[in-house]
Amino acid sequence: MNMKKHYKLYKSGKLWVTAAIATLALTTGMAVATTNAAAATGDQPQSQPQAQGTNNNSSAGTPSSSANSSSSSKADSGASSDPAQPAKPADTGKKVINTVTVTRTINYVTETQDGKTTTSSSPQTATFTRTDMVYNDKNKNEYGKWVAASGNSQLSIPVLHVQAKKGYVIQVDKKFTDEVPALALTADELDKALKNNAHNGTITEKPVTVTYVLATKSQSITPTSDNQKTNVYDNSKKADDKANQQAVWKAVTRTIQMVSIQGGAAHTVTQTVWYNRNVKISTTIDAEGKQTQKYEATAWQLAKGQKAVWPEYQIAQITGFHSLVDGKQQIIIPAQDVKSDTADATINVTFDNEANDPVNSDVDLSLHGNWGYLDSQPTVNGSEGTIHVNGWNATNDSRKRNYHYIFILDYGQNANPWGDTRYMPFREVGRVLVQNEISRPDVKAVHNVWNAGRSGFDVNVPINFAGVNPGDKLAVMMRWTSDPAGNPSNIQNDNSEKGSADLFSNLFSIDYGTNVGNLDTMGIENNQLHVSGWHASNSALGNRSHHFLILWDQTLGHEVKRIEVNDSVDRPDVAKVFPGLLNAGKSGYSADFSLQGLDLSHNFIVISRYSDSATGEGSNLDYWSEPKSLLNGMSAANQANLDSVNLGQAGSVHVAGWHATNVANSLESHQYLILWDATAGKQAASMAVDSNSRPDVEKVFPYFTGKDAKYGFDATFANVQLIAGHHYDLVSRFSTSNNAKSNGDDGTSAFTDYWFNNVIVMDKNQQAYHIDNVQKDDQGNLIINGWMAADYSQAYPNAYILLMSNATGREVKRQKVELSPRSDVPANGMNRLYNSSQSGISNFNFTLNADQQKLLQQGSFYFILRFSDNDQSGEGQYVQQSTGSFNYNALAVKKDESAKTDDGKGQQSNQSNHQAQQPANKDSKAGQNK
Repeated sequence: MNMKKHYKLYKSGKLWVTAAIATLALTTGMAVATTNAAAATGDQPQSQPQAQGTNNNSSAGTPSSSANSSSSSKADSGASSDPAQPAKPADTGKKVINTVTVTRTINYVTETQDGKTTTSSSPQTATFTRTDMVYNDKNKNEYGKWVAASGNSQLSIPVLHVQAKKGYVIQVDKKFTDEVPALALTADELDKALKNNAHNGTITEKPVTVTYVLATKSQSITPTSDNQKTNVYDNSKKADDKANQQAVWKAVTRTIQMVSIQGGAAHTVTQTVWYNRNVKISTTIDAEGKQTQKYEATAWQLAKGQKAVWPEYQIAQITGFHSLVDGKQQIIIPAQDVKSDTADATINVTFDNEANDPVNSDVDLSLHGNWGYLDSQPTVNGSEGTIHVNGWNATNDSRKRNYHYIFILDYGQNANPWGDTRYMPFREVGRVLVQNEISRPDVKAVHNVWNAGRSGFDVNVPINFAGVNPGDKLAVMMRWTSDPAGNPSNIQNDNSEKGSADLFSNLFSIDYGTNVGNLDTMGIENNQLHVSGWHASNSALGNRSHHFLILWDQTLGHEVKRIEVNDSVDRPDVAKVFPGLLNAGKSGYSADFSLQGLDLSHNFIVISRYSDSATGEGSNLDYWSEPKSLLNGMSAANQANLDSVNLGQAGSVHVAGWHATNVANSLESHQYLILWDATAGKQAASMAVDSNSRPDVEKVFPYFTGKDAKYGFDATFANVQLIAGHHYDLVSRFSTSNNAKSNGDDGTSAFTDYWFNNVIVMDKNQQAYHIDNVQKDDQGNLIINGWMAADYSQAYPNAYILLMSNATGREVKRQKVELSPRSDVPANGMNRLYNSSQSGISNFNFTLNADQQKLLQQGSFYFILRFSDNDQSGEGQYVQQSTGSFNYNALAVKKDESAKTDDGKGQQSNQSNHQAQQPANKDSKAGQNK
């Protein structure tokens, strides 16, 4: 076997080492032996490498355990030497760091006032480590203890202190606390997180919910649908009962209990009137979760579709019996008006056998006829809208007809006053059941027929106003019937007689000529023109069913508004004075006109009109009120003055002045200021202002009167964007509207304006400047102090200073300048110049090189002060002003930072000049423009 040896030299530490490589002809292997040689100067090998298998210990020493630098012989280990077998490395172990990250998610829920929530989340993490020593021989492994990365020996996710929020209390998993508790962990849990011999692991814990609960909650309870009423007031409990405080429905009930007769079933009739309201519950919660509730309820209101009355109830009659209420004979339980606080009522109805009735025990049933009489002429009862009728009616035909009715019949305007009312055409306009029969022994003595002994009646018949037209003739009809509703009966049996027994009176008439009324009040209420009064006439009945109120401007001589009145107002005072007018008791009106477009300094008339037309332009009955002045004789003058306007601060406009009008003192008490863009034809800004006292105005204009009258204004429009080239007017407005978000004109209000025209004119020619002083620094640069302002700086906001040479007539250099505050500029006459309070040129360093300084030394120079829309070069669109001239050689060298002239008149050593003009109107000019 052929073998070749090669030696390779490599370095181990400071030693050079040779390795012998044996190459076999048939197979290839590698045996390594090391030879230590002393390090020579320059790390060069000292001598030829030694033979394989020998040890040469140099003065540098032999590495003790490096596999690369030494090899132990087999003789050392008691085994035979095999140069082809490498030495086995020592099992020294290695350090391993294990890491487990534990995460729990904190879900944040924030309540909002609208009952909704917003959510967010963030992780809370804790990292734990364990350091192990790992050997090839697993039995030798050494495992450390888990510790927190923060150095804390406790195995836990720490306590989390929840950040407080104003207006909220905190819940953690539905418990009131501001801490998320620590979460303890065990070493076993962390061990298990290391899967498949990995050195990194994670644990996801159960999330925690942190809820920001509103410390004050508002809940509104409103009535549900009529079919499913909830939160109903319990009359058996006190008003301060919690359930009753939350109640939004309330029932006012009358119960009519019928006692059984002759084995018939007893039954109950329930009459209910529903009221409702809104309830607001304010709940306050403290940090411990203790709740305090406060209830605010609106007044009870009659529910939609309900009438505030227990209706009339007719007791079904039984032949041979009388119905009794509270022991008295009664056929009808009358209607009763109710309110929300009306107590519930129970009425018991019983029946008494007619066999015990002495009135009909001896009647002569053989007598045939129908007799009756009106004891007095029917009269109108204006307080109730009824016609009063009294008299008697007796007939044996009433024996099986227990219901006695009185009718009012309308025969129209052309009825024959001598005709037989039984056969003339008519229409019914009212009926009423006789509930309390009056004893009439005088009638029984003459006509001993059924019920004659109690045939008297005294009733008020409610009249359907729509059925009675002016001039109509009326008559009374008396009827006996077995139909509870008063109609002829269709039933014939032992207890009921078919048809009816009717008796007709002669015709009569009522007063149609009287037409009376009055306007009681007119004034401003709740931002409306409120009027109230009354108008009564029998000629307002019938087809004239539409009641209009027309507002007539007497000053202008024409109608300005009209409204239809759908609900009349009870006026018992009118009915007492005019009892013969059917509608007198319901003749009142109370209505509101929109104030929009009204000049409240004018005199007004209210026309009350009853019309047969839905537009009010048909057959009408009018009543004109007396003219009324809302100013009660005060002057209608409208005067004002604008004392000052200040545009010195960009984005704001300050105005001061006064506006006086008696309409404002008594009626339009809310003041607004409006900035009107006359160029664009629209409002630029508006605000509500608090007027202040101006005794100087009252002294000069004594006809402006009113307690605590205030005429002055002093206010600032904030965040207003004036536009270069536009003209602006100022409007001072007094309005009946107190809506601060509007400009006093909300579409329903009345207002009085005073216009100040062209108070702001954003003109190109309106600009001014002043150079307070120009100096040199010790390098020859210019130091400039002064100010520059222009209306068109709104459109061209970039300020530049151009240095111009008089010697060459050309620009030397230009620099952009940042303007600084100068409150003295608007304070000294430049208040109408746009942004003049930010116009300062303060110690501006205008740098010059040697050539530029040399040029300036040849003659004088001046500045062009420019506002441009180009922030890079100062070209583009611009306005500019040229200053006076300065002598460069005569300029003082600035030594003191604060050195400055006091009089601004200019000196040879500290030069100044100016062109300053208050832009009073659109014709003012200063400087040059482009």
